[in-house]
Amino acid sequence: MTQNELRISSGRLGSALAVLVKPGFSVNRIAKIDPDGALYIELDSDHNPVAVNKALVNYLATMLGVNRDQIEIVAGEDKQKKLVSIIDIRPDEVQLKIEKYFRR
Repeated sequence: MTQNELRISSGRLGSALAVLVKPGFSVNRIAKIDPDGALYIELDSDHNPVAVNKALVNYLATMLGVNRDQIEIVAGEDKQKKLVSIIDIRPDEVQLKIEKYFRR
């Protein structure tokens, strides 16, 4: 990991994390973890908010090994910074899976 620590909050039935998205890249990848604990993700998507959200949900579902319907953007749907809820997965599991992808 980096100096900045990923902050994942315990949700009612899962986990929640802050995500900062940047569309317009050629691949989906975790670029860094911001000082405030947000996950910075570059997406292979145009800048349309609907396309960005769909790409983000698909990427997170693949990375975390969950169904797309377990992921919900609960805040910031039309913004760069979003709050994402992941149902039925503990924060420690999310952190391990994200760290695995981040080290690639």
